Amino acid sequence: MSLLGGAIRVFFPGVVTAGVTTVTPTDPCQPTDPCRLPAGYVRFGNLGFDITTTAVVTGPITLAFDLSKLVPPNPVTPPNPVTPPNPITPQLVATLRVLHGEGDVLLDRTIGIPPNPIVPPNPIIPTDPARTIFASVASLSPFVIAQLGPQPLLQVAHDELVALRQGTTDPREARALDTAIGALNAALAPAHWIDPSHVTPAGGVSTAIDTALSVASLAAYRGDPAVQLAINQILGAALELVGTAITRAGGG
Repeated sequence: MSLLGGAIRVFFPGVVTAGVTTVTPTDPCQPTDPCRLPAGYVRFGNLGFDITTTAVVTGPITLAFDLSKLVPPNPVTPPNPVTPPNPITPQLVATLRVLHGEGDVLLDRTIGIPPNPIVPPNPIIPTDPARTIFASVASLSPFVIAQLGPQPLLQVAHDELVALRQGTTDPREARALDTAIGALNAALAPAHWIDPSHVTPAGGVSTAIDTALSVASLAAYRGDPAVQLAINQILGAALELVGTAITRAGGG
């Protein structure tokens, strides 16, 4: 099911009773409805949506949020505009998460690219995975697109590389993964970080060197989607840190 001109697609694996599914763009951070973002997450514009259905469905619901259609044009009216990122890169998308309102909290329900038949070559939800964030939930209602801070994002990349390393039998790839994991361990040293989004001045230099080393060590294996995802996450975290440093230097 396509909503907002294909910006949001919803897949119900089993429909018991047909119904109507609707989406209402909302500002998730109004004073009367605070964001309640989990620690380590920050706002990404004002991308919030209340998605509901009158259908009776079974099984987990998969949603696809296409950033190229979601952000421009702005789904939330001024004075809370969303500034469209240009271009929407895989590195940016790797930093974003889908949070779902469950009870009084927002929980991260982001998943990787779903298997067929949800995405091509058998597209029930045809979309560009490079610019799309996927989520899996048991029910609908409020959703917020948020950005994971650079520290937890580097930790995610580290943990995914550790899992990949455990299944690697190629000696050269194993050495490359060991180098990348060691570099990320160094980048994540607690002494470097003020909070999940900010590094100390000395920590910023060290983190930049270590993240560059991790990406360089993985470059030869970027044909593996799991490695490419880790690279995107590392670069996305680095770009977040650069953006924060520029903002602070400008007094923003």
